Amino acid sequence: MSLLERWGTGRLFPVILLLLLAGCSTAQKKVDAGDDGILRVVTYNIRGGMGTGDKSQPPVSAQDNLPKIADFLRVENADIVLLQEVDVNVKRSGSIDEVAALAKELKFSGYFAPAIDLQGGHFGVAMLSRWPITDSRHEMLFKPDYSNHTPKYPDYYEEQRVLLVAHVESPMGPVAVLCTHLGLTSDQREKQLQRIAEVAREEAKSRPVIFGGDLNARPEELELRLLDGVLHDTGAVTKRLNTFPWDVPNRCIDYVYTSEHFVPSRLSVPDVLLSDHRPVVVELLGKNLPRN
Repeated sequence: MSLLERWGTGRLFPVILLLLLAGCSTAQKKVDAGDDGILRVVTYNIRGGMGTGDKSQPPVSAQDNLPKIADFLRVENADIVLLQEVDVNVKRSGSIDEVAALAKELKFSGYFAPAIDLQGGHFGVAMLSRWPITDSRHEMLFKPDYSNHTPKYPDYYEEQRVLLVAHVESPMGPVAVLCTHLGLTSDQREKQLQRIAEVAREEAKSRPVIFGGDLNARPEELELRLLDGVLHDTGAVTKRLNTFPWDVPNRCIDYVYTSEHFVPSRLSVPDVLLSDHRPVVVELLGKNLPRN
């Protein structure tokens, strides 16, 4: 006697329906970030949220542009986001707390590291994390004095730079996240990177490290060698892609580095025109992660 004969078609149909629905539910269930063993990192110089700066187009307001940046990060399924040129309560960008606005849009944790006071607010770097930030701090990096330089550099060449350091409790375990935006000349970047290498080396003693940002240096610049032996350039392992300027990128100045605990499986520079830089997206696989 068949199953249909024993149960009857009418009694079997609900069972079959439940099984089919269960199968569909399993197939359509989205893997939570981190559960697939991949950690997705984005670094993005957002130019105060005010668009590309294309003078042939009307000005872009941060209030209108920030939701688009959040949509891009959502589509990329970003887990950790490193941001540079971030305004918090600065008049030019509408006196918006850009870190709080993006964190709210994404339902992420956020931390801002101010570098300079600007128009009633602050300008600096920030990070956003899908997972809790358990500890955070920032420190000022070397600031040059070019008052006697010949020919004299513009004042913005002496702009204060800052290093953000945060600890994130990820599904892969605790991770140290470092973010910065380096100076415009190699001599100041050398001193700034010396300090960053010291911090990264110390952090890597107890947890994996992710470091990134706008380093204002091309891959061949000698000062980047200061990170050798401490951190690995994900672009050197995958495929080097240009990030600046926004319209026709012809050089790479935005990077993601990691300690030996990660291996990059994919790096991309999406065609996103929301700033004068293109964003960098890196997918990382854990390797020899320390046990909790």
